[in-house]
This record gives sequence, C-alpha cells and structure tokens, in this order.
Amino acid sequence: MKLRLPPGKSAGEGLKHVLLRLARQARRDIEQLADAPAERIHNLRTGMKKYRALLHLATRAMKKPMRQAMRDRAAWVKDALAGARDEHVVHAAIQYVLGEEAVVRLGVHPPHVEPGSHAPEPLHLAIAELVALTEALDLAALDESDLERAWRRTRRRARKTMKAAAKSSSASDFHAWRKRAKELWYQSEALERRDDDIAEVCKPTENLSDLLGDEHDLTITLETVSGLTRGDRARLRAAREEARETALHCGKSLL
Repeated sequence: MKLRLPPGKSAGEGLKHVLLRLARQARRDIEQLADAPAERIHNLRTGMKKYRALLHLATRAMKKPMRQAMRDRAAWVKDALAGARDEHVVHAAIQYVLGEEAVVRLGVHPPHVEPGSHAPEPLHLAIAELVALTEALDLAALDESDLERAWRRTRRRARKTMKAAAKSSSASDFHAWRKRAKELWYQSEALERRDDDIAEVCKPTENLSDLLGDEHDLTITLETVSGLTRGDRARLRAAREEARETALHCGKSLL
C-alpha cells in the first residue's frame, strides 16, 4: 500500500486518511488471515510499522496518552506476529549466504502457517480498538510545516543512531538505526509529493532500509541458529560486515 498523502486534502486530513487506511487494512488482514496466512502476517507487521512511523508526524496535534495508546496497540499487533517473520528471514539468509546444502544440514525451513488458521481474539480486539481510535482522531490543527518539522526530527534521529552504530558496531545500535531509517523511509513516501527536498531522499532511504534489514537478518541468523560451523559463522559475519559498510556509506551521504 502506497503511503502518499492524497492531493486535495489538508495536511491533517491527508495524514488521517492514510492512517485510517492502514488501520482498516490491518483489520481486513486479520479477518482474512485464514485465506493466505503468510502473506497476511507479513502485511500486518509491515502495516503496523508504517502506522507507527506516520503517527510520529501527528505529534503536535495529539495528546500524549492518546498517541501512546495507539502506538502500543500497533506495536502489540506487530510483535505478536514476530515469530513467523524471524523464521522466514533465517531461512532466507542461510539459503542466500551458505546455500541449499546448509539449509538441509542445519534443518532450517521456511515458516509454515496452516491454511485455515484464524487470528486469536486479542488480535481482533487490538485492531478494532486501533481503528476506533484512528476514526476519532482530529488532526485539523496540523499544517504542512508541522509535517516537515516532524520529518526533519526523524531524519536527525536517524543521523544520531547512525553515528552511534558506526562508533560501537553493536548489533543493538544497528537495530536502532534500522528502525529510525525505516521510519524516515515511510514518512518520506507519505510526504514526497508535498516537498521536493523530501522526494529526493525517498528512494535512497528505501535502499538504506533494505541494507539495514539485511544486516538485521544476518544478526538474527548468527544469534539464533544452532549447529553453525566456524566456517558458516565466518561467511555470515563477512556478509553482515559488507551490509554494514555499504549502509554506512549510503547513510553518510544521505543523512
């Protein structure tokens, strides 16, 4: 789903429109989980990340308790479905870096969600609450300058976390950078038609997010897969180091 704020609407109306589309799409994914479980789970997790990222743009027009309640529900839905995502990325990383032989040797398989699986009731409830909260949003006070200031704040945070990752080389700092870069990408996509400067960095932030996603997937693989040989670990670490170096080169020119 494209995040671009629709033309012909004010800043606040446009942002609410996109947030509501994300929340309602999540409700449809929950309701139709049994039809295509793996696809729906992916859509739900991605949609909730986008929702939280765009909610940051509305900070000035929202009271903190309301904003926190919405963020918490979106985060809960995303995290409740994290297990299947980790299984998928581990399988993909082993297959890409080490090859099919290692997939068989290590017994790493793609996630399997039984067709006909239904979402547990707490997920239905959390999404229903998120839709209701979004419908009640009043963002009329937001203007274009508010959105731009919020976007620039996200960009500064991305720059700060990049510097921390470059200095420490720790997995946790790279993960923090990844989250800020992804937020910047989603916000840039939402605002690219309203600001030429933002439009220029939209595609580069997507590329940066992908690189940091590769780094994170390789870190998860190194931390969670048992039975890796010394050679396996060396090849996975080399691939992760390459992703880190490329991401830092991209980030320094972008942020």
